[in-house]
Amino acid sequence: MIYDSNQNITWLQDANYAMTSGHDDDGQMNWFDASSWADSLVFGGYDDWRLASNNGDHVCSFGSTCGLNVDPGTSEMAYMWYSILGNSFPSDLDPFFDTIPISSSADGVDILNLQLGWYWSGTQYAVFTDNARVYDMRNGFQGTWIKDADSFAWAVRDGDIGSHNVPEPGILLLLAVRPGRGCSPETTRLLIESARTD
Repeated sequence: MIYDSNQNITWLQDANYAMTSGHDDDGQMNWFDASSWADSLVFGGYDDWRLASNNGDHVCSFGSTCGLNVDPGTSEMAYMWYSILGNSFPSDLDPFFDTIPISSSADGVDILNLQLGWYWSGTQYAVFTDNARVYDMRNGFQGTWIKDADSFAWAVRDGDIGSHNVPEPGILLLLAVRPGRGCSPETTRLLIESARTD
């Protein structure tokens, strides 16, 4: 699990846990199934998981809440892509035809199974209620997509899974220790403190 102290949320370290856990063959689900999966997920002793949220349920405003290089404060996934993973998309490239190498490592800790494709947010699009907000992990494009289409799902939960007296200068990553090392994943964690400041 990965704790983001700036947003006060914990991410699953596995960005395609729906597939890894056997819930879905490839991890791609429509918005209704993805929302239901996250809402019913029990992991690490917690049952309050959800899809990442998007702060902009109003009309898409390209350059700030939709499109490329959006304000990282507009969604939890934008913050993950830009601020934690340190990605950006050059303005002279076309997001539909050009590809770029992206980081899937946060302070040297790998995000497992990060898919280069669309991820659902838990936020419906208020203008067209048949759509929900999505985030493209290939290029950082934030937009909307019809809820019946298939996309990936990445679960988050509010708060820290560890002790609340941990210093929060930037981003803290909390990783469950692999089973078989004598301690349960729920009780033993490795803290990696980022030197980055926002």
